[in-house]
Amino acid sequence: MARILRKATSRGRVAIAIMAFSGLRPESLGDYEGTDCLRIGDLKEVKLSDEIQFDKIPAKVMVKSKLSKSRQQYFGFIGEEGATYIKEYLEERGLMNRKGFPESYDLKALIKFPYELKSGKENIDIPQYSHIIYDIVPGKFKTVENPDVLILEGLNVLQTRRTDTIPPASELLVSDFLDFSI
Repeated sequence: MARILRKATSRGRVAIAIMAFSGLRPESLGDYEGTDCLRIGDLKEVKLSDEIQFDKIPAKVMVKSKLSKSRQQYFGFIGEEGATYIKEYLEERGLMNRKGFPESYDLKALIKFPYELKSGKENIDIPQYSHIIYDIVPGKFKTVENPDVLILEGLNVLQTRRTDTIPPASELLVSDFLDFSI
C-alpha cells in the first residue's frame, strides 16, 4: 500500500490515507460544493509549534456534522503512516512559515492562560512573544502575578464559534473567560 501511496501527490496521499486507514467516506473530507472540508483544527492531536507534531497516535480526526452522512459529529482515528503523510503534506505547504495565522496557534496554550487566571492561580508564566520574529521567543517567559485588571489584546480575543457546527462542550475560546463590563 505504501508504494502505491507514494505514487500519488502529497495531497492525494493524505486523502487516500484518511479514507483507507480511518474508514472515513470521501464525502467526509469535503462537501460537493467545496465550501466545507476537514481542516487542520479537525485533527485533534496535531500540534503546531516549532515543528508539526502529533501529541499521540492514533490521532483523532473530527468529522463535522455538516460532512457526516448521519448529520452527527463523530471522530475517526488515523495511525502512524497516515499521520506521516499529513505531516509531510503540511510541511510541503510551508505551514510553519505562516506564523501568526490561525492554523499556527497553540490553542491549548492560548486557552490555558485565561483559564488559570479565572481559576485563581496567582503566578502564571506566559511565553514572551516577539513582534520581530513573529513568534514566541524560546525559553523566555513573563510572570503575571494576580492582576486586578488585565488588558488582553489581539484578534484571538474576538474569535467566535463557527455557526455551521455544534462545538463540543469542551471547546473553549479566549472570550469565554473575559468580562467586557468594565
